[in-house]
Amino acid sequence: MDIIGNYLETMFQSLPNTPNVQKAKEELYSMLEDKYQALILEGMSEEEALAKVIAECGSIEELASELGFEPEYFRMREQGVDRTKVSGEMTRDYLSDSRQNALYMGIAVGLFILSLAVVAELSIFDLKGVGVVCMFLMIALGVVIIIMSSAAMSKWSFLKKTPCQLDYEDLKLVNDMYMYESTRHIRMLAIGIALCIVSVCPVVILCYIDVNESHGVAVTFALIAAGVAMIVMSSLRKSAFTTLLGPNDRETVGGNQFTSQKNVNGYKDPAVDFFMSVYWPTVTCIYLSWSFLSFSWGLTWVIWPVAAAVRAALNAHLGGNRR
Repeated sequence: MDIIGNYLETMFQSLPNTPNVQKAKEELYSMLEDKYQALILEGMSEEEALAKVIAECGSIEELASELGFEPEYFRMREQGVDRTKVSGEMTRDYLSDSRQNALYMGIAVGLFILSLAVVAELSIFDLKGVGVVCMFLMIALGVVIIIMSSAAMSKWSFLKKTPCQLDYEDLKLVNDMYMYESTRHIRMLAIGIALCIVSVCPVVILCYIDVNESHGVAVTFALIAAGVAMIVMSSLRKSAFTTLLGPNDRETVGGNQFTSQKNVNGYKDPAVDFFMSVYWPTVTCIYLSWSFLSFSWGLTWVIWPVAAAVRAALNAHLGGNRR
């Protein structure tokens, strides 16, 4: 582990992200690394050499004068914002709670849509009344799950409402987990969209083999429920990392330590930021509404590749508007 590098990243974290500060940080790293290697050659152990190098490094105020970034240091002192420190334990607890919340929200949304499948299936056996009762029970259960899950997550609302900051080590942990799970998020989103697209297939197939269409409708709703649940879970799990990677001020070194921070900090314009955050859920709603109103399932699937192309174009056009 690069202890010297981690130490400097933490030390410089609150300083403005300017070329002068970055240059000073690199110069100091080179000086400390050289001193560390020299102490090792003199016979010191790695632990002793590290302790001596860090102890003799000096305070950030002293370094500002020696390395020539006093203007940035004093600007930071004057304009600095008190930020709530988010510890490593808090980070792990929040990610664990968010993972559970994503699962519960996915189940709740899935229940809402799956309740329609129950009505469609029971209506075949002249049990439509029972199906309607089951539908309302499933909706009620979904609402209870959402309320309880939202209440459990309310203790973390300060992460979005107040200025917060993660130390370098904790931020690195979040970044590593985000990079590890990003492929899984994309896979879940792709599978969810695919399930929504192919959901029409059961109805079409059963029409050709002369089977009651209501069976096909029930399976269609079940596929949509599974697809939308996966989209919701993927979006919420990614949102948890966005919440933790985004608090560090983008104008400081701490807000630019990892590439992932640039990808999750959103947009300067709140309206644009909100629109992009609900983009895929909105596309899903439009797709389902258009499909069920027009019954043109063979045509409505086109919305997905078009939506993907539009999002790519928007990201390219709005890239300069990122925080």
